[in-house]
Amino acid sequence: MSKTKKKQGNSLFYFSIFIILFFWIIIYIKYVIFLMLIAGSIFIIYKIIKHNKLIKERRDLLLRTSSLNQLLYTFQNNPYDFEKYIANYFNLSGYKNVKTTLKSNDLGKDIIMYDENNSKIIVEVKLYSKHNLIDRPKIQKFHSAMIDENAEGIFVTTSDFTGPAYQFSKKHNINLINGDTLIKNIFALKERINEIKTKKIWYN
Repeated sequence: MSKTKKKQGNSLFYFSIFIILFFWIIIYIKYVIFLMLIAGSIFIIYKIIKHNKLIKERRDLLLRTSSLNQLLYTFQNNPYDFEKYIANYFNLSGYKNVKTTLKSNDLGKDIIMYDENNSKIIVEVKLYSKHNLIDRPKIQKFHSAMIDENAEGIFVTTSDFTGPAYQFSKKHNINLINGDTLIKNIFALKERINEIKTKKIWYN
């Protein structure tokens, strides 16, 4: 066998090896991508299930609310969870893109959301005992946050507001929700939710 034919044979052999390896690499890459897609799909499904479970838990917690004292007792050691509870209340009430802010350095707002007209609304939430009233300086600070965010404002508390706080809020179009109003609104929302659930059961 001549050297030329031997070289051609070696070249063909190496080329065949290269083609085989190339196809194995392609198959391997496809297999890895397939596994990644499966893993990604499982992760997304897990996140959706977890999110829906969280929504259900928060909705059920709202439906179990029976009094202002219960709210104070439930969240007395974790005001941030109360902010999430109020965010859930607004979400179920029809507001959009309802999000809580960071635990610290929230710049005078606990919740950011949008109404049906896409108007931006910020919410401040205070879990206070009934006799710990919200005074005018707290409302003024919240009003500054409204200006900074170019947003409307809702101030929610489990207590109440002082006379000067009400006067300032009326002048600057700040919506105040005290403890009594909050409970009334929650009860009204519970009735609407129960009506929807009843209709679904009836029509299904």
